Amino acid sequence: MQFARHFTEHASTAPSKLDPPASANLRSREITIETLHYGPPARSAATAYGGWTGLGQTNHSGAIDEARTAARRVGRRIASSCRPNARRTGKGKVVGIGGFFFRSRNPKALAQWHEQNLGISLIPTSPGAKPWQQQAGPTAFMPFTDSTNYFPRDHQWMLNFRVRDLDAMVRQLEASGTAVKVDPQTYPNGRFAHLADPEGNPIELWEPQTSPASQ
Repeated sequence: MQFARHFTEHASTAPSKLDPPASANLRSREITIETLHYGPPARSAATAYGGWTGLGQTNHSGAIDEARTAARRVGRRIASSCRPNARRTGKGKVVGIGGFFFRSRNPKALAQWHEQNLGISLIPTSPGAKPWQQQAGPTAFMPFTDSTNYFPRDHQWMLNFRVRDLDAMVRQLEASGTAVKVDPQTYPNGRFAHLADPEGNPIELWEPQTSPASQ
């Protein structure tokens, strides 16, 4: 996020302790506050400076220092307003799954299998390429007991992918030679099928009872 504000304070025609002599030809003062890039791992930063035009030979460091102090104060307020709400309330939470990373005997071949059979785009390797975009929808995050038989005992995890049309996806997978076991029962939250990728990693397909809207 980038944020910048520029404003000009016109000097008052009435004399004050901050006004330089008339010979300085002071007409305006400009203060610029810039809040630099905010986001992990960088932190937001506010920089400020104040400057006068036409100061001539007179040194007005006191006025300049006060302008800088005022600019920094405003900059801090701007930077604070740009922070996420979670930081202001003191309690944060994650907003979604940003990646799933796992070991593979042949990462390139396995990634291509997921792309060709499930439509999961490969990680971008060139400028302009876009990563796989998930469709908004419910996500289940649930630890199972270590004795569960819901997925193979020799795996610590199982991936669940939402699909719009379970039957169509099953036909697509079976046509490519992948065995799929469809659960014949329809549950209150939808229908399910199970399979494994070429390296034996368990995958569950889920067609929610109310299918997600088309992308």
